[in-house]
Amino acid sequence: MKSKSLLLFCVFSSLLSIARIVYSHNLNFIYLNWNLFLALMPLIIATLIYRYKLTGFTFGLMLFSWMLFFPNAPYLVTDLMYLSKIKNHSLIPIWFDIIMLSSFAINGLLLGFASFQIIFNQLEIKFTKSLTRIFMTIYLLFSGYGVYLGRFSRFNSWDIITNPEALFSSIYQTLLHPIQYKSVYILSILFGTLVCLVFYSLYETIEAKKDLN
Repeated sequence: MKSKSLLLFCVFSSLLSIARIVYSHNLNFIYLNWNLFLALMPLIIATLIYRYKLTGFTFGLMLFSWMLFFPNAPYLVTDLMYLSKIKNHSLIPIWFDIIMLSSFAINGLLLGFASFQIIFNQLEIKFTKSLTRIFMTIYLLFSGYGVYLGRFSRFNSWDIITNPEALFSSIYQTLLHPIQYKSVYILSILFGTLVCLVFYSLYETIEAKKDLN
């Protein structure tokens, strides 16, 4: 998808949420726009890496930043859970909420994939395709845990700097008591696998199309 189309899609989602707020006089879904902005961050970081051809320490720092912010993109998919919590559809029909929340969820996946594709190609230049695929696959699988930390533990990407003690304490507890937190492992693995399969399916489809040209 071209960047202009992706930007237009983001604007479309935001307009849907604004229309809902205006019509219902309810700010409940204003947070969707903030989540969408956070989902843009990994793409912005990836674009900076590509545009300025970063190398060495600067590249490593930006790559680490991308890894911290990346879960914000697929995180938008989890906002679909709020559909079941909307009790009153007298003002806003349920089909509108389905379209609105789905548009944000799809945007999250597209923004995440766009940044993934840039990072994958940059790593492939610096390393081999096999090493890049191994690294990115492992990271995508672990990104499901990042989504869990954001959705259920309510941590943000910047908490690694502003609130590291609480963040690492939460991670330590899940590692120390795997049986007690088995649902965390199941959710993380399933969501990470979903993201991994979606991204590689899109990536390989695009690569196959290039080979045909």
